Amino acid sequence: IMSSASAQKSWSLYNVLILIRICVAPLLTGYVHPDEFFQGGQELWFGCPPTKPWEFESNNALRSVVPPTIMTWLPLRLCSTILGVSIDHLPGWYVWVIPRVACAIASILAVDCSVWVLSSRPKLDNKESLSKASTDGVPTPVLLIASAWPTMVLLNRPFTNAM
Repeated sequence: IMSSASAQKSWSLYNVLILIRICVAPLLTGYVHPDEFFQGGQELWFGCPPTKPWEFESNNALRSVVPPTIMTWLPLRLCSTILGVSIDHLPGWYVWVIPRVACAIASILAVDCSVWVLSSRPKLDNKESLSKASTDGVPTPVLLIASAWPTMVLLNRPFTNAM
């Protein structure tokens, strides 16, 4: 069981990592994959003119529009509804940042929570751990995942390879 000071430090560290993931990482420029900007959905709905890249064409059937719809269109649609404007009138900066923030939040809910649950499960071979499972601090595996560069970079980008 963690001491109170250790538990507080682990929570502080995790909160900083979450802030970086949601507030800083989505603003990072550059790309990590050559197809990043052609798999994120922006070109499907906001291209000039909107066109489907060859991977999304039905006769090629290499990619589905479902991931870009979840990662890009839905967050932008929600944002446009909240702001009371048409999705076509969102500033370009919103089209770039909002899907990244949504992916960061989704990565916390999907990846961090999964690792948390798996790492917090008591070992079945140790009867003492069944009764003394620690829940007061952030588990070390969660801190490791939250601070890893793939989490900070890849999981904050709305492209199908990351999903």
